[in-house]
Amino acid sequence: MDGPEGGVGVLCKRVRSIMHNKKAAMLILGIVILGGSLVYKSSQPIFAQADSTAVNGKTKVVKLVDGRTLTGVVREIKDGIELETKFGVVRFKRDQIESMTDVAPKADEYAARKAKIDESSSKDFYELARWVWDNYRNDTDMLQKAREDIEESRNIGPANERAKHLLRQVDAVLNGSSQPITTGHLIKPTGKNTAGNGTVADVDKYLISQEDIYWIRLMELAAKDSVSVTFMNNAVNRYIELMKGKTVDGWDRIGNDRRFRAASPTEKVQEILRNQFDNTDLLKDVQITRDPSFMIEFRSKVWPQVKQYCASPQCHGGPQPKGGFKFFVMPNNVKADYTNFVILSCFRNSEGRKLIERDDVDTSLLLQYGLNPKVARFVHPKVNNQDITFMYPNLNAKTYKTASRWIQSLTRPEPNYHLQYKVPFGMKIDVSGRPYIPSEDAGSSGK
Repeated sequence: MDGPEGGVGVLCKRVRSIMHNKKAAMLILGIVILGGSLVYKSSQPIFAQADSTAVNGKTKVVKLVDGRTLTGVVREIKDGIELETKFGVVRFKRDQIESMTDVAPKADEYAARKAKIDESSSKDFYELARWVWDNYRNDTDMLQKAREDIEESRNIGPANERAKHLLRQVDAVLNGSSQPITTGHLIKPTGKNTAGNGTVADVDKYLISQEDIYWIRLMELAAKDSVSVTFMNNAVNRYIELMKGKTVDGWDRIGNDRRFRAASPTEKVQEILRNQFDNTDLLKDVQITRDPSFMIEFRSKVWPQVKQYCASPQCHGGPQPKGGFKFFVMPNNVKADYTNFVILSCFRNSEGRKLIERDDVDTSLLLQYGLNPKVARFVHPKVNNQDITFMYPNLNAKTYKTASRWIQSLTRPEPNYHLQYKVPFGMKIDVSGRPYIPSEDAGSSGK
């Protein structure tokens, strides 16, 4: 073995040993580096991979490793976080925290909670309403949802005393003696308003009801709308039973109920309206709890123009009607917004012309009366022998086109809203939903 071949063999073995050990060393070094990186990352503050300014001072849902979940305002401290909750400030070390996530929007969280409840359980509906009351008792939209859930709880279990008590608490806020104004969706103290000389409590009796608002939202819902819908009194199941075996929308096929249940809220409503349009007992239990696009557009783009030019105290915003109608100028008041929409939709002048003509948009008096008299087909009557200040200088004005597009977006033909509204002040507003029959002496005054 001491010969040349033996020497070469020993040399080869040593080389292989060195190479093997080098690979092992490299592998070990890589593990050490990776491990060090992991250790380094784990030692960083909990906000290391995100901009701490996007987290500090923000409301987060904090899930702890022991299974608890807390919600509050988060601030980073040296070895963890400080969490400010409604019960006080608590601190947690990094190793106690499993995750932190953004708080879901209240409407989404409500919808997620409602999707999980047993619709045959009075207790589940009550607890959902109680969650709203505990967290959003100053939010009128959320309180209305809570009220609906309480009613559902009572329908299932009428003897639920806790639900009765909670209903009294919710109603005390929604319909209390103060009749609060809503600013955005938050309840604000009652104050004076420009709809008359009284408080909101005095004027509220002249506005439409929440039930009427549900009907208007339902009848003006567009296919593009994404809304929240509450189906009261098992409305979904009732619709399914009514449709089984019918040839429309596949209801003669087995399993079509699964297709309907999986549809979006708007798709469900559109189908119910299409196939049960005259079933008022069913439709009144389909309650849209968020404004569809027509009202969002009205409130943000159309009403500001109308308020500025038509709803001044000297014109149609005074305490008494002029020209057969008046508007209610109450900032950030949902009922007033819908009441003003009804007035615009249902008013006719002595010649039978409407402020909103859905089938012939350009003849709408809302447009014609707002035009420069030099280009208008129908001119607003003079006030104190003077022409009014016009809203639209011509047909190409941006504000004119905005109002015209909004009218075009409304349901055609004009639907029956099934309103119970008692029109005050003798205004010439027909809310019956019956077809219009002109009187024999109704004429026209085209220009």
